[in-house]
Amino acid sequence: MIANAGVSKVTVNKQNFLTQFMNVFNRYHFIYDTQAGPGLYENKEGNKVKLKCGNKANIREGSPMIFANHLDSAAKVYAVEKDKRTFDLLQLHLIKNNNVKTLLGEQEHWTPVIYDLEKNYYGLVYIDPNGSFEWKTMHDTFAKCKNTDFLINISSVGHKRQAKAHAGKHANIGLQIAKLNRKYWYINIPNEKENRMNWTRIFATNEKITKSRAAKLGLIPVETTEQLQIFVDFFDANINTLSKYITVKRSKSNRSLAAIKANKTRKKLSEVLRWFRKGDSGVSVSKKVGVPVDYVFKVKKEYDIS
Repeated sequence: MIANAGVSKVTVNKQNFLTQFMNVFNRYHFIYDTQAGPGLYENKEGNKVKLKCGNKANIREGSPMIFANHLDSAAKVYAVEKDKRTFDLLQLHLIKNNNVKTLLGEQEHWTPVIYDLEKNYYGLVYIDPNGSFEWKTMHDTFAKCKNTDFLINISSVGHKRQAKAHAGKHANIGLQIAKLNRKYWYINIPNEKENRMNWTRIFATNEKITKSRAAKLGLIPVETTEQLQIFVDFFDANINTLSKYITVKRSKSNRSLAAIKANKTRKKLSEVLRWFRKGDSGVSVSKKVGVPVDYVFKVKKEYDIS
């Protein structure tokens, strides 16, 4: 039995990104998938096929399957799923993968357990929250490990909505992410018209990666105040607060954030809109037009460009 909830273009692009990521970063001793899902998906329109035909076009591998298929046989994948029905599907799909440990329950229960087992080894924590995510447990455990990387797939729109609906309970997502306290930060913004929920991917590590590796994955290093502003625009965070956790250098084009609102920058509005509507990413538009990244994203938000 394969999950047939349907696969959107955003999901397909995410899974393609994970495959590319694992082609580049495949030396982990362990990977902890905090919300694993069923492991395999089938499009609603797809014909039923047997599990052994998993490479058929209408079958998509989920994150735990992608991780398991790209790691060395000695490495481990911890796949946590809280929904019992989804967990049963996950176990079925991963039955032949001896290096995968499936765990039923909330990630905040299993995180300290996995941390105690793997804290001395090089690993990756993958966070792809469907709804709310309990960050404090992660701050108290893996955020303390210098040899742990974090890969986060997150919708800023979804979390902003939750923050409003739950009276601030899920607010400050950008700050919660920043508190993972890594030395180097990279961001990948999917270039797709369907990305109305502002899904983005964040990679945080203590080891600087080469420009060629970053380019293969479309990862933009967060090294300047302009690039840090991406977090501010995506998560309604405070740039001064984030800068306490994410170290960046000041860039010439960002000497004064007040200059963003200046008339000479506003004159480039039509040019920003033109490149954005062609499908270029925000950072690409910033370079082509010669305006700060945060101004580009303010234009995107103001004119509801998706």
